[in-house]
Amino acid sequence: MAVDQLVSFESCFEIVSDPRVQGRSYHPLNSVLFLVVAAVISGADGPAEIEDFGKE
Repeated sequence: MAVDQLVSFESCFEIVSDPRVQGRSYHPLNSVLFLVVAAVISGADGPAEIEDFGKE
């Protein structure tokens, strides 16, 4: 079931293009978007808290 939900998450954001320079990015865009959504759901308020969430 979890795999189906992950595929569903990715399909929600497949329309988003990745504006980053290829070769200079350490993480896939889907991973970054998932981190942001998970952090905000967990109560993160702003970029600094999202970064803290990601580091934890």
